[in-house]
Amino acid sequence: MRPLLLLASLLILTARLAAAGDDLPLILQPLVRVQPPTAEHFVKSVRPEHPRLLLTNARVDEIRRQIIDDPVHAGWMKSVRQNAAFFYAKEPIAFAPEPVEGQRAQVRPMLWPGRGFVDRVSTLGFLMLVDKDETAFNRLRKEVLNALDTWPHWDTDIARYEIACGMALAYDWAYARWTPTERQRLEDAITRHILVGYMQDFSRWTTKPTKSSSLARNNVNLVNNTGAAVAALALAHERPAEAGAVLRASFAMMQTSLAEFGDDGAWYEGVNYWRFGVRHLTQYLACLDTAIGDDFGLASGPAFPGIARTAGWPLQLCSPEGRPFNFADGDSRVLYSAPLLWLGRVFNQPEAIAHERRVTLAGADDSFHRNLAREVVQRLIYDRPATLKPSAPLPLDAVFSGGDIAVMRTSWSDPAALFVGIKAGSAAGNVHAHLDAGTVVADALGRRWLCEVGIGPYEKRYFSSERFLFFQARTEGHGTLVINPEGPHGSNQSLTGRAQITLLDNT
Repeated sequence: MRPLLLLASLLILTARLAAAGDDLPLILQPLVRVQPPTAEHFVKSVRPEHPRLLLTNARVDEIRRQIIDDPVHAGWMKSVRQNAAFFYAKEPIAFAPEPVEGQRAQVRPMLWPGRGFVDRVSTLGFLMLVDKDETAFNRLRKEVLNALDTWPHWDTDIARYEIACGMALAYDWAYARWTPTERQRLEDAITRHILVGYMQDFSRWTTKPTKSSSLARNNVNLVNNTGAAVAALALAHERPAEAGAVLRASFAMMQTSLAEFGDDGAWYEGVNYWRFGVRHLTQYLACLDTAIGDDFGLASGPAFPGIARTAGWPLQLCSPEGRPFNFADGDSRVLYSAPLLWLGRVFNQPEAIAHERRVTLAGADDSFHRNLAREVVQRLIYDRPATLKPSAPLPLDAVFSGGDIAVMRTSWSDPAALFVGIKAGSAAGNVHAHLDAGTVVADALGRRWLCEVGIGPYEKRYFSSERFLFFQARTEGHGTLVINPEGPHGSNQSLTGRAQITLLDNT
């Protein structure tokens, strides 16, 4: 009876939304800048053919030609095949294994397996389509059926929506290959775990938002709403009532986080969580494009100007050798981000495309959280021929409003150039923040001379009231002033204090 009760609850909620016309819940109305289409319009707009998520048959043909004509693409495809060979030798992902690399994450136990599942589906499904590889489909089928057979649930919140993306891609990309029974099982599982569950949560989120919900104003919002929307696009014609309600709700909910992009493209959580959030945002926008051909003004219109500029933000925060200014929970490994290819093409930022085409990725491994296999597949999907207009070069010096960051360099072309980054801002409202106002990084001659300690241990205490007992998050762990270290606050900066950059003089 439980599935029937869940479905009944969803239908009642859908009816209430429809009865309200274009009205949104009161808590959302002041946050929504672009009115979402009706549920019915969303469903009617979705193309009937498969595949339609990120890839179409025409795009697959184009990718085959690019692999032949472009040595960079040929190298990426070689990596996809190598990654597939790595996955062939592995057993399907088990339900809730121990977190990898000893990390006792604050996130749900299925997050790492869920991300690994998306890596495998992306790699095997892409190889199945582009190489017409039957072995890849058979291994994909084994992975998906194992999850359907042995995973009793898909966990909650962020983990659930990572898994949703993988299941939706598997359903869509292999649509013609599933047996009717297998396809029905996938439809039922996606509907039960994602579409019905999301709309139940939607009714709670719109009355009592929390930091970990899809109404949050951080990267989690982009993950959750993308996962739900991609699943809905996959089943738009099979489950129109459920899918339409989810598409409309997620379109509205995502906007609470889109507002956190500064008009200059900055993202307050740092480069690591910019990369994580934008990976999902780009997937959402790219799926709208391939499935519908329209984003209804969400990114293409004037409501959120920061989206069109955001590809330049991580580039300017990177040193001449490509290492980010790793404030907050960030690391200083060379920046890679396949969405730079999509953002660069759509919003005419050739420097973003050039950056990503230069970066070399390692092969797939058991570190599910790195998502390297997914990244190389997305590169091949997002990097396509485009005629870009001449654009002004990125400035040598810049101040960004999001997080109050200033960066300066002596050259964009010299790998030995001087690079300096300065962090101001506040830790308030950012779960990944450090007490690092005033911290500085400096690079010269291809080396980092003033550095950030970087990300702390991802264990439960690190995301509790004890967070600022960890050296990585405390003021002492940063290149800034430490005042009264023996005082009542133990030298930590105020959690609610704010440092501001008031002047950049580059004359």
